[in-house]
Amino acid sequence: MRMKGASMKEVLLVLVCLAGGLPAQTQVDLRTQTKDVDFSGAVSTTPWRVGTVLPAVCVVGQVFFNTTAAAGQNVYLCTAQNIWTLTAGPGVHFTSGTGAPSGNCTAGQDLYTDTVNLDTWFCESSNTWKKALTTTNTGSFAMTGQNGAVPPAASTGNTILFFNSTAKVGQSVDDAGSLATMVRPADCSAGGQAVQKIDSNGNLLCATAGDAETRTLIPLTCSGGGVSYAMWWIPFGSGITSTCPASAGQYLGFLHWNDDGTHGNFAIVPQVIPAGWSGGAVSFTFFVRGAATYTWGAKIACVVGGGVTDPTTPTFQAEQDIAIATSGGVNQYTGTLANLTMTGCAGGNLMLLKLVRNDSAGFADLYAASITFNKP
Repeated sequence: MRMKGASMKEVLLVLVCLAGGLPAQTQVDLRTQTKDVDFSGAVSTTPWRVGTVLPAVCVVGQVFFNTTAAAGQNVYLCTAQNIWTLTAGPGVHFTSGTGAPSGNCTAGQDLYTDTVNLDTWFCESSNTWKKALTTTNTGSFAMTGQNGAVPPAASTGNTILFFNSTAKVGQSVDDAGSLATMVRPADCSAGGQAVQKIDSNGNLLCATAGDAETRTLIPLTCSGGGVSYAMWWIPFGSGITSTCPASAGQYLGFLHWNDDGTHGNFAIVPQVIPAGWSGGAVSFTFFVRGAATYTWGAKIACVVGGGVTDPTTPTFQAEQDIAIATSGGVNQYTGTLANLTMTGCAGGNLMLLKLVRNDSAGFADLYAASITFNKP
């Protein structure tokens, strides 16, 4: 074949024929067929796989873009075989949008701002958004709380604030589990009043400042013939007798506790609680003559009108004891029982005061007693 003198037309015809025999190549292997590729001028690029669910299988170095994840937390790397890791590092991530957030989030790391309603949202738990407390400084403000159950103690050095939706009041629990209630204000300045107490629901109660009413409880009255009329109720068969001895031409009535070696002998005196009393301290003072150290107990029972047909049979509350030492002769000793249990008692109720002898140290004579209802 003679090529030396071939014309240009013949050479071109040969090249076209050779090219026609080559296989068509429609894909380029960028790894082996390119070098220093620059995509800066490309109209668009999508270098990663894109989807709504992470693939179950991956090879180290692969990248996946999750379109359902929270903005800024969409890119995942395959850090080990079949293990995807979010590329966002630790710290707080801020995003914003119109309306409430949606999509996935990481607890303690994601914050979101609603640019329409000016609300701030935070990721409370995995993929769970919660709106933070915000106000606009105008109009009414509603706060949703929990029921009356008190939360457990706060962690050391912290205090838990919560709204009790049962009592409808703000409360707090410190790291020792102690409960504190916010006070509902009240004006106690009228009529010389002062703050009496704050109840468990935060209500501030007023009472007349320094007001107290004392009732004298004389055990007996005596007639000229030495006949006694007891103000105290004395059970039949007890070791207590009413006595009206004459002294210097006058009769003095008292209750005489015999030393019969038994405990529990008692006498009861009824009194009506002063109107307006609503829980202040109650003090009991009595005057005793004897020659030993005695142990006395006092109990209170309150009878509401129509509550019982026989006021001698109510249930008495907890007893409070006191030891009183007396000297012989005509000496008298005054002892005070303060803050008797008065649960459920209120002004206008019939109160029964029960005085109990809890020793067998010898005789003792009760000359008089008094009870004071204090209104702080």
